[in-house]
Amino acid sequence: MLKIIVYALVTSSSLLFGAIIGNTFKISQRIIAAIMAFGSGTLICALTFGLMEEAFRHGGFDSIIIGFISGGVIFVIGDLLIHRYGGRNLIQ
Repeated sequence: MLKIIVYALVTSSSLLFGAIIGNTFKISQRIIAAIMAFGSGTLICALTFGLMEEAFRHGGFDSIIIGFISGGVIFVIGDLLIHRYGGRNLIQ
């Protein structure tokens, strides 16, 4: 149990450090975008190598591809709607 708590604290500490750095230093939008792109790439890799393999064993190829592509399309549409309705203007 202690091991789980330590791992959770270490993992979640990045959120605290990010908030401190973001409030302390003026960081350009380009650097923030690069960091977010790296993070999203990391999450996609985790999905691909971890979850997709397990899901393929349980659901088969067709279910996986339909879910993966529809999730991607929903994400892109949601991102487009946020952008069109002023989501970009909320960052000061």
